Amino acid sequence: LDHGSRKGGTTMMVVGGDFTNPDSDSLNCFYSTDRGRTWKAPKRAPHGYRSAVEFLSRKHVISCGINGVDYSFDGGNTWKWISKEGFNSCRIAKTGATVYLAGNNGKVAKVKYEEKRRKGGKGLGVRN
Repeated sequence: LDHGSRKGGTTMMVVGGDFTNPDSDSLNCFYSTDRGRTWKAPKRAPHGYRSAVEFLSRKHVISCGINGVDYSFDGGNTWKWISKEGFNSCRIAKTGATVYLAGNNGKVAKVKYEEKRRKGGKGLGVRN
């Protein structure tokens, strides 16, 4: 659920897929912009099975799974595979601009992000 308003916003997203076929992007992500009344599949889905999804802002979303991490700049309609490193969960810190990812055998990663103004609108700078 996006956190864009006091009641949590209107956008919802679910991820998953086929754990036994981690590279399949068939039916692995759906989003709603009307609090769950209707659901849509993205134009370009995350790359494979995904076990977690987290809104960073109204339009910026991160998702992870056993074969990598994907990022959406448009509220989940299109996804870009940003890492082939597998993780099981992702969560944005309560304060600040840090996203934590956790994986097998104690693997932890930290990604800092910052919104930047670009010509034509907002963008996101991702840095490790």
